[in-house]
Amino acid sequence: MFTIYPMHSTRRFVVYFLLFAFCLVSGSCKKDHSPGGGNPNTGEDPLKPAADITTTLIVQVVDENGHALNGVNISAHGESGTTSQAGTYEFINISVPGNRCVVLAEKDGYFEATRAETPAVKGNTQMRLVMMSKTTTHIISAAAGGKAALANGSEVQLPANALVDASGDPYAGAVNMCVRYLDPSKPDFGMLVPGGDMLAQRTDESTSILYSYGILRVKLTGNSGEDLQVAPGKSATIVMDIPDKQLATAPSTIPLWYFNEEKGIWIEEGTAAKQGDKYIGTVRHFTDWNCDAPQDAATIIGTLVDCNGDPTWGHIEFGQVGEDVGSTTDSDESDGKFRQRVPANISLTVVVYDPLYIAPLLPGEQGKGKLIVIVPPLSPGQVYDVGKLQIFPCLSTIKASFKLKSLDRLQYLVFESAFGGQRYISEPESNFQLKGFPPNTTLTLTARTEGGISLIKSIETPAAGATLDLGVIDLSNINGAYIIGKVVCGNQPLSSGQVSATWPDAAAGTKIEYDIPGADGSFSIAVDLNKTIEVKMSTEKGTITKTITTSNIAGSVVDLGTIDFCSGPEPRENSFVISGDGYSSALKTINLRGYPQSTSIYTSSANLTYVSVFDVTDNIRFTLAFSGKSTGAVSVSDDTGILVQMKSGTTVTNYMSGFGIEGTAPQITITRYDAVGGLVEGTFQGSFVRDNGAKVTVSSGKFSVIRHTDL
Repeated sequence: MFTIYPMHSTRRFVVYFLLFAFCLVSGSCKKDHSPGGGNPNTGEDPLKPAADITTTLIVQVVDENGHALNGVNISAHGESGTTSQAGTYEFINISVPGNRCVVLAEKDGYFEATRAETPAVKGNTQMRLVMMSKTTTHIISAAAGGKAALANGSEVQLPANALVDASGDPYAGAVNMCVRYLDPSKPDFGMLVPGGDMLAQRTDESTSILYSYGILRVKLTGNSGEDLQVAPGKSATIVMDIPDKQLATAPSTIPLWYFNEEKGIWIEEGTAAKQGDKYIGTVRHFTDWNCDAPQDAATIIGTLVDCNGDPTWGHIEFGQVGEDVGSTTDSDESDGKFRQRVPANISLTVVVYDPLYIAPLLPGEQGKGKLIVIVPPLSPGQVYDVGKLQIFPCLSTIKASFKLKSLDRLQYLVFESAFGGQRYISEPESNFQLKGFPPNTTLTLTARTEGGISLIKSIETPAAGATLDLGVIDLSNINGAYIIGKVVCGNQPLSSGQVSATWPDAAAGTKIEYDIPGADGSFSIAVDLNKTIEVKMSTEKGTITKTITTSNIAGSVVDLGTIDFCSGPEPRENSFVISGDGYSSALKTINLRGYPQSTSIYTSSANLTYVSVFDVTDNIRFTLAFSGKSTGAVSVSDDTGILVQMKSGTTVTNYMSGFGIEGTAPQITITRYDAVGGLVEGTFQGSFVRDNGAKVTVSSGKFSVIRHTDL
């Protein structure tokens, strides 16, 4: 038997539980069934070759805050494409292996995201990929070596002269390191873990499913952004924190696994030894590394229903420790069924949130329902049916009728909540009625037609069990154009207020159209062609007005981009004086390039602030790393220092001070450290060493940049 129970937390969320849920759940192991007509492949090895099937693969890509990512390169089984403004892409009638299909997402500034699912035969297979940001967390010298230490004690240790570039040539310059830790005891683990289903291949090529004790994601790049790797014959050391919840069960030695993006699986390579509350091991290359105990696989199946007992769509998470999540899936749109491979021989949790509420839980989500089912340890190969699970509370319905121009049709609808959840409907009918929405919730509806006409609209769902009728939505603006954009305050969307477009009209005198920004700050307004239009964006942060002119092309789009109401004060002088190595008291003044090249970012995990200053020509740039986020003189450590880069043609010359490099002495003083949106300013000077050993002196250094975000 399994157990269903509520959980409570005064800090993060309140979990509701209805006693009659017991009446909706059967604890017996039932006959296997497949959700949505998919291929269950019960008992088969999902990594062995299987006959291809045809499916329509619907991919959604979001960032860690649940916001859609456009321009993401998506690849799957020999086909590729790019996500739309809604963060979506469809592979229509794609041929994939019948037991497991894999999707890879790639975008500058993010770690690769990979997801695997059992495809639905001749139906829709939906995947949701969450991409983790990839910004520099540490800078070290390749020549001197060093370590990147995180707040939880996890580390990446690089020996001196141990790196090569993509051509295999030795690299001795500055190393930009991005090191991020995935905690398997945290709620967002299942959405962020590469692959999603934790499938792995052992050294004997047998297949396992993993029970994780921690993952380190590591990316190394050089001065010009080139990828770096550990040199042949060299090795690096990783130190992995073991979560408190798992410390008692952590074995003394554990296999190490790296993630293979091409195959979408974890590959066994090496071992790590337990020392206190850490695992320590050596690796010969860098990708994602995982300390995991291999397990045989079992399968959990079930059905989501609403308060009337009817099948419904929803998001299901499968945990391995307490509240943490090891993997995730969605129930099928038509019959509510779901299935997921899970590790055998350990107790598991099946977690169902209200629809469109996705972990990790965010501020303002208190009071939203969460149903937790405890599943006992399963035998290898066992298929365990948790029966019918009712989503709490009763759900609402949305219906609408779209008016389209001749021969046009709806390409997709996206419903998005402010809590990171998305529901994507591919090729809906122009007259639709959809169930399964949380009641009394603000959603952003994005609609797009195959003809390229888009609408972004903020809606409020009705009470539980009620239906919201949006009426007729006109997307037949044959003779018009569209103005789109997004209003934000720093990294936060502004979803309140109004955007208006005003222009003169011979018949009406003046025409005005309005839109309310959606949950992600996006807006879309239909306007006339060949008009000079005043666009007024009014939010709680103020009003910004722009004047644009539309073209004479029907259906054209004027994209205002992202309008930041909190861009803060203008940065002031950025300059320095350099002497030596051919320079004689040469003053270098930087004409500041905008964000994200020139910025200041604080990383709480390392307690370090990074300041990047780029000239618009890209011929001069410098980076500072210093401890904390306060004013005053900065103490020097192996993690702090200054990198000055001078570019001539394709040649980049690097001058470094600090970062544990002998013979250098950086001096950094912080004179201003504002909150996010304000300025970080200061002075710097010191003795520097070039890549080739030449010494220079930098004096009278000044920096002034906007503080954009904290990590």
